[in-house]
Amino acid sequence: MKDACINHDLLLNTFPIAAILCNEHGDILCINKAFIHFFSVNINTFKNINQLSQVLFPESKLHKTQYAEFLQQQLISSNNQSVSFDVEMTSKDNRIHTVQITTETLVDDESIYKIIFFNNITDYQITKVKLEKITKLYKAISHINQAIVKVESEETLFPLVCKMAVDYGGMALATVRKLNPSNNRLETFTNYGQGSDFFQHVIMSIDKNIPEGKGPAGIAWRENKMVIVKDYQHSELTRPWHKQAKIYGWGCSGTFPIQKSNKPYAIIAVYHKDKDAFDSEIVELLNEMTRDISFALDSYDREKEKEKIRDELLASELHFKAYFDRAMVGMAAMSAVNGKLIEVNDALCKMLGYSADELTKMSWAEITHPDDIEMSISPLNQVIRGEITEFELNKRYIKKDGEIIYAHIASRGVYDLKGRIDYLVTIISDITEIRNNKTQIEHLINHDPLTGLANRSSLNEYIEASVLRSNKYGQNIAICFIDIDKFKHITDIFGRVIGDLLLVEFAKRVNHATRSIDTLARLGGDEFVLLLNVISGKDQCTRILEKIRESIKLPFYIEGNEIRITVSIGVAIYPDNVTNGLGLLRRADQAMYTAKQQGRNRTHFYDAKNDYAVEARSELLSKIEIALINNELELYYQPVINMTTGDLFGVEALIRWNDPQRGLLLPSEFVPFIENTDFEFTLTQWVVNQVSQQIGRWHKIGLNLSVSINLPARCHHSEELVKTIKELLHKQKKYNLKPIRLEILETATLGDLPSAIQRMNQCVEEGVKFSIDDFGTGYSSLSYLRQLPADVIKIDRSFVSDMLSNQSDYSLVKGIVNLAEAFNKLVVAEGVESVEHGQQLIEMGCHFGQGYAIAKPMKSDQIETWINHYELPQKWQIH
Repeated sequence: MKDACINHDLLLNTFPIAAILCNEHGDILCINKAFIHFFSVNINTFKNINQLSQVLFPESKLHKTQYAEFLQQQLISSNNQSVSFDVEMTSKDNRIHTVQITTETLVDDESIYKIIFFNNITDYQITKVKLEKITKLYKAISHINQAIVKVESEETLFPLVCKMAVDYGGMALATVRKLNPSNNRLETFTNYGQGSDFFQHVIMSIDKNIPEGKGPAGIAWRENKMVIVKDYQHSELTRPWHKQAKIYGWGCSGTFPIQKSNKPYAIIAVYHKDKDAFDSEIVELLNEMTRDISFALDSYDREKEKEKIRDELLASELHFKAYFDRAMVGMAAMSAVNGKLIEVNDALCKMLGYSADELTKMSWAEITHPDDIEMSISPLNQVIRGEITEFELNKRYIKKDGEIIYAHIASRGVYDLKGRIDYLVTIISDITEIRNNKTQIEHLINHDPLTGLANRSSLNEYIEASVLRSNKYGQNIAICFIDIDKFKHITDIFGRVIGDLLLVEFAKRVNHATRSIDTLARLGGDEFVLLLNVISGKDQCTRILEKIRESIKLPFYIEGNEIRITVSIGVAIYPDNVTNGLGLLRRADQAMYTAKQQGRNRTHFYDAKNDYAVEARSELLSKIEIALINNELELYYQPVINMTTGDLFGVEALIRWNDPQRGLLLPSEFVPFIENTDFEFTLTQWVVNQVSQQIGRWHKIGLNLSVSINLPARCHHSEELVKTIKELLHKQKKYNLKPIRLEILETATLGDLPSAIQRMNQCVEEGVKFSIDDFGTGYSSLSYLRQLPADVIKIDRSFVSDMLSNQSDYSLVKGIVNLAEAFNKLVVAEGVESVEHGQQLIEMGCHFGQGYAIAKPMKSDQIETWINHYELPQKWQIH
């Protein structure tokens, strides 16, 4: 037994990490030198696992018990498998370390032993977390740089920058403030993240004589420099905001001046949940981001701007690389006569795996990769000849074990008193990991993560290069904007996971059908762009696209589901349709939209003469999408009443656009431009969410109102919308609120009546009410009217408004009232613009109305006042 322990003791001391040997009862037999060095203990300190836990886990009684029981269980277990777990432990210098504990089993003829290894992985964990932070920030900067290229105003750019810093850069909050010269205050322009509501009203100033001007924002503005607060909740600079910092969890902050024409123009501040989270590398990256934004404000030349932004990004990457170079530097002195290594430091020995004695017997060429020797000789000889004094290059070295590493070297000549070269000193930095990380980041920036195709950023570069070649050699190129028809309907039926798998298979088929000189990219969603290089004209382009259509004609089999698709394609040809690459992509997008309008499953070549209206619509749609982001859209509410009693039947939610240039816009001025687009779903979802929030606010002040929402035809099939409506209904049931009412056009469901009825019935089961809107404008049958689960018919305002002077409209309105009565449905007249209109409607038997004679659409906070002060016209009360 004694001999066995001696042998095991020798075995343990061969391990470079801390280790102990136990028997199956938990008795500790021996420990190695690494264990003694790390924990500053000896074998006499403890005899078994329980005593070991008291020494290693002094900070937590719970941990002592848990770890002791676990280790004891592993010792008595007959399972010989290796077990590993991570814990926090205290070393001899009382520092807390993250240690990986691993158990291994040894079996000899007499006994069973357990070896327990303690591997300190603290530095690895710290490096990992740091790399994750930097990678996140690079991703945010990438998105911000893409936004800079796309947008043309600070009103759009600043909100996007704040959003990217939080969503992708790992920040808790980002805010931009601009100076109001009238009061020297830095007022909030935009913010995003935790505590954004609070910051909307916080006073900050550039006046150093008041408390609000002594914070980071005021200093950053006055001194035109960045201000880093490592501990936001305790710093004197942030004393006025300590209370809010604790509420929202801000640990540190960085405030940076944004310049315009080389003068402070605004400040951007970012907040992180951790204290001291901004080290020098992250600060430099944030500073680079701020400089990019400043540059964007000064430049209107989008192509030149993009090139400079790429240079800024490259500079950031070089800073990132330089940090690692300095953190793991090797040094060597080399003979200028024969290239032998005269002296080397420990870092270089560790880097290459050789001892100092071994390296000093070798020349630089013996450790250099054979393919990189030639590139090193020329600058080396230039230094030896005195033509240059130093040089830098990247090259590969071969380690002692044969592994190849990448290194950055900087060599400088050292001269004697007579000016003759004596030897060379070379600094060698291992950049292998940096090179791999850079490759991963570049791939993330330039490729779509789902399909692996080029993304918008790299596509723009391909287009620019193709345009240059086209100009040089007189070749045509084409941009083909490809959109899968009714893809939203597919995801509603099969789910997003199936939808993503379909996109991947679709990309493979299209790629297979194209030429090697062409480029396929995914812009997002179901939008793809195919760049066709070197084409003779429209005919060749058509043949290539027909080949693509043939490749996707066969069904796709995804997770047991058979899916058939068609595509709409818009094509723009350079130089026929446009004079630059970005314009070419926009024209192709417009042509694709025209193909959609013409019935889908077709190809449309851009025609400048006939597609102008499409271009105008596309531009307005883009403005509406930005308006939603900038909170320019608002809901108004118009009452619907019983015209004989004055009782409120409900209110209808009507959208308005507060356009900064044109003022308040009615739905007719912008809603038609979003019909049959994907944004129509987004806007409808927004309306439903806004109504849900407003119902809650009304409930708090004692108002219980039934709200009507206009539901576009394409939204009837949306599972996601049905889910949102069900969530709203859950809130209504919880507080016993009146049901919401969805208004659908008479013609909305004619295309797929069974599907529409199924979706409507799902909502009815949850308590939703339905109204048929604009009745009389379609061609629905009585059978159609009978099948729909709607209890209200709304007469279109065009008939009601003219019925006093037009006998045909009068007869039509009366007929609809009689029809509603026959089907036991309530009828509501829109367009009740005068007392006379209401009087005639009441006489017909239509008691419910909506229109200016009752109330104009109003803001939500005006509804309560209207209810309390509305008086029913005298002429309506006599009926």
